[in-house]
Amino acid sequence: MLLFFASEFIYYWIHRAIHASSLFWRVSGHGFHHAYQNLHALNSGATHPLEVLFLALPALLITALFGGTAEAAAGATTLLVVNASIVHANVHTDTPGLRWLVTSSAHHRRHHSAVFEDSNSNYSCNAIIWDRLFGTFSEGPVTQTGIGPHEPTFMQKLLLPVREPVYVDTAATRKHVAPHDG
Repeated sequence: MLLFFASEFIYYWIHRAIHASSLFWRVSGHGFHHAYQNLHALNSGATHPLEVLFLALPALLITALFGGTAEAAAGATTLLVVNASIVHANVHTDTPGLRWLVTSSAHHRRHHSAVFEDSNSNYSCNAIIWDRLFGTFSEGPVTQTGIGPHEPTFMQKLLLPVREPVYVDTAATRKHVAPHDG
């Protein structure tokens, strides 16, 4: 559990930086993941090939720095992958008590909102406690997910790091991303 929360702490800051910076948004290819207008469990693994490093880095870094065991790394990775699949699956997972620590599907759907300001919140895919502690937690209804009025084609998604369609609203299409106001 310690590795789970520690790796999510690092990923929270990486993910927040990706959403705050046009350069990081493009370099990571994160737009690919946010482009889907219908969330489902497969979206958790639908990432641009460039983003794989950003996703794997936190758990690898924590394990290497603190000498974690292979079993701990496997356990934390399993929890991270299972919860990431659940929060993308559009199923109601709002468990009282646990919702203060672990991200629910409603929390993560808000992060994928097509409303730019709403999507720049809830950066912890798995441990919502970091958003609560650092003022980026947000909740509320979400009408549509995605990065624009319609979903880019698969080829357009692959090209997002170098060319975004004119209709999208992302960190890369805005000159400056305002910090979340809590």
